[in-house]
Amino acid sequence: FFCGPHTLVVCDQYTYLGIVLKPSGNFSVATGELYSKASKAWFSLSNTIYQNKKLPTCKAYRIFDSLITPITLYCCELWTPYSITAVDLNSAENLLGNFGKFLPERLNQRISRMVLSVHKKTSSLAVLGESGRYPLIVKALIHTIKYDWHLQRIVHSDNLIGLPYSEMRQFCAEDKDCWLYRINKIKSCLNINTNRMVKKSTANKYIKRQIQSMFRINWLDSIRQIKLNSEGRDQNKLRLYKTFKGSFSEEPYFSLVPNRNQRAALTRLRVSAHHLQIEVGRYTRPPTPLNSRFCRYCCTEPLSIDTEVHFLFECSTFNLKRQCFYGKMSSLGINIGSNWSNHAKLATVLCPTSAQSAKCVNKFISIMERSRKALDDGTPLDHLGYR
Repeated sequence: FFCGPHTLVVCDQYTYLGIVLKPSGNFSVATGELYSKASKAWFSLSNTIYQNKKLPTCKAYRIFDSLITPITLYCCELWTPYSITAVDLNSAENLLGNFGKFLPERLNQRISRMVLSVHKKTSSLAVLGESGRYPLIVKALIHTIKYDWHLQRIVHSDNLIGLPYSEMRQFCAEDKDCWLYRINKIKSCLNINTNRMVKKSTANKYIKRQIQSMFRINWLDSIRQIKLNSEGRDQNKLRLYKTFKGSFSEEPYFSLVPNRNQRAALTRLRVSAHHLQIEVGRYTRPPTPLNSRFCRYCCTEPLSIDTEVHFLFECSTFNLKRQCFYGKMSSLGINIGSNWSNHAKLATVLCPTSAQSAKCVNKFISIMERSRKALDDGTPLDHLGYR
């Protein structure tokens, strides 16, 4: 190839405005480099956020969205349609349900798990649901469709942008894959029609509201799934979570208790990121059957399955601690009746509505966990004050 007397060098890739362009049109190298840069920035920032236990969640997310998100989502209007597989473009369930495949989401999960104080095996759906935080693919889709709406109103057949845009329209008419073809597939999946939108502010609000609404619907459908095993039991990791979580929104205790240490135990029990046998048995090889994940601390026969309900309200070994907890809750104006159903008890204990009750529940769960660990280490019951 020549440009006048000069020979043009054929190269494998070219960096333009910070984006690596490949002859094949593949953006995996570009997104990988952006992710690498964002990861380095996050590494420098994460230690500061981790050490500041009293930093409110909203401020931690604001710092992340100001410093990290712009790096990892840089120029996402161009490469987001190409980062989605053809299968995921067939339905909104695939497009929004597989948000974990989106490379920048790994960083979003890191900040979310840090402010929640949960481990890496915690369900991504629960991590987002507790904080009411949308995955980064939602933000990327909003930016991308806004950009498409903007292009439709500024392109002309005689300008530099209008020529490729007109060519992409022809490709769409011929059902050929291109950037605009994928954008149209995305809008079809998400039921978005911006043709009649004239004002920019109206279009932006509509696009954001529609995509977020579709994600909330998909999120609720996902956590409510029933996954039966060979024993006919529901093995959904979020089988407890879905019993008291009815909307995609931040839980009240997050803003009520800014200190991470004063709500971490409560959060871990809510999202099943604990060490009860009902969860630990999931990771044994082979996995322990659900009806064999017994509590190792019960003093009565027959043995009970070590579930969250059993841990909080039934295990006879910790009756004394439990009565002290009930008394403390009663002094806060929250009476837990002995004849209440397990669902009512869970809704009261795991969904606190005041800072005092949230701290009280968190402290009770922490004491129970430490007591269990002490028994595992061989400490007699007498030394723990149970007799």
